[in-house]
Amino acid sequence: MVSNDAAERFLVAPFLADLDASAREELLQVLAEHRARAGEVLLRQGEPNDRIHFLIEGAVSVLRNDADGRPEPILELHAPTAFGEVAYFQRRPQLVSVVALTDLRLLILERDAHEVLRRVDPRTSEQLATAAIRVLASHFELIDQRIADILARQPDPQTEATEWDRFRARLFGESKL
Repeated sequence: MVSNDAAERFLVAPFLADLDASAREELLQVLAEHRARAGEVLLRQGEPNDRIHFLIEGAVSVLRNDADGRPEPILELHAPTAFGEVAYFQRRPQLVSVVALTDLRLLILERDAHEVLRRVDPRTSEQLATAAIRVLASHFELIDQRIADILARQPDPQTEATEWDRFRARLFGESKL
């Protein structure tokens, strides 16, 4: 059950802007409210993930283990956002770990609940998928900005930036990347 306060926080998220009223109500029926303490590991790199986390209060750090197994911060996410959707939709182990930077409030969509939603209300499920794409796009923009910032601090920032621009062109222009 989702509290009224949590529902209000969730429903104002920009990535949910196109959900109609009935889809919002249906979605709230399949979500579970959850709290986490600062420092809690919510997702661990390499482990399976069968849920999407909708962050409605707080901030998390997204980390990826380097070649020596040390966690390297990739970016911070602040509410409202979602995470865990890549491994969830691809049904593969997590590519990153996610750790609470602050105490958190989340709404969680479990795979079983999503399967019920897909059968009972495919239109709402489709609207949720569109919202997930918006979240992924915003995460890509954050990562792109982080890479641009790192490249700007390199000894030859212009050469590095040009290589990144070429990669971007390939990413969006070639189907066989």
